[in-house]
Amino acid sequence: LPYGTGYEIAEDESDYTVTMTGESGTIGEGGIAEAVASFDNHRDIVYGALSLSKTVSGNAASTTEKFGFSIRFTEGPDKGLDGAILSGNYSEAVWQGSVLRVYLTHGQSIRISNLPYGTGYEITEDDCGYTVEKHGESGIIGANDAEAYASFVNIRNIYIPPQPDTGELKIVKTVEGQNPDTEREFEFTVTLTDAYGYPLSGSFNYTGSKSGYISNGGTVKLRHGEYILIHGLPIGTRYAVVENVPENYVSLPYGDTGTIGTSLSTAEFVNRAFDLEPPTKAGSADSGEESTTLPRCSLLLGALAAAATLACTAAAVKEGKRRRG
Repeated sequence: LPYGTGYEIAEDESDYTVTMTGESGTIGEGGIAEAVASFDNHRDIVYGALSLSKTVSGNAASTTEKFGFSIRFTEGPDKGLDGAILSGNYSEAVWQGSVLRVYLTHGQSIRISNLPYGTGYEITEDDCGYTVEKHGESGIIGANDAEAYASFVNIRNIYIPPQPDTGELKIVKTVEGQNPDTEREFEFTVTLTDAYGYPLSGSFNYTGSKSGYISNGGTVKLRHGEYILIHGLPIGTRYAVVENVPENYVSLPYGDTGTIGTSLSTAEFVNRAFDLEPPTKAGSADSGEESTTLPRCSLLLGALAAAATLACTAAAVKEGKRRRG
């Protein structure tokens, strides 16, 4: 190179630290025939980390189920996966080449440290039947910060139908026995109180054989085979249904008191009729024919005995239904 020739040396950009001397000058300057330029490139490996966390939510999510993950790494300019360090409260973790298999339950996490900057990663979760919300599932170590974070939230819910806040009360009337009057109306008084025993306010619609509204202390009349269904009673309402039993009838109630729940409450009333008129045979003392009239007291005793038998039967029926319930 002729003396007096100028020069300037530039190195392409890289991620190395460069120390350079003599990068520019003039040939023969200072009487030196040969100019010398030197470039000293230096780089230390910088390490980062990756953290993966697992959370589950929903009314059908399992907090003990293990969820499997595959973390696939791609080595950058500086290789060094063999030096990766695992920490955290993970359930299981095993290397399969450049893939790390991890198992986490709700609230667990794993941290993989000592990963060289530039190392790429991609995290996939095994199919598990959950809706998955994920963040940071892929990236490059050191691209933004020294530590990369990935989170997976698994969600599972099942539909639970809302529980009704009101229930219904059914009142049923049946008449049987000797010469029952199936057209006769029987009166019922309905007492309604709240869970604390205080009178229930408001009126409640009823339908069935009859329709209308009834409130605490209200009455309704039913014939044989009729019923009403009272709607909209608050859950927890206490009820008592009392029948005004006419003469010559015995009442056998079932479910006449109780508490309104989500299932139908039923108060059944069976009335047994008794014919207390003594049978007579045609004729009189004047005609000389003997009367077959039975003493009225005997008939009353018979009616009372029959009533006692029916009461025992009703008690047995109640006990049987209670046990079956």
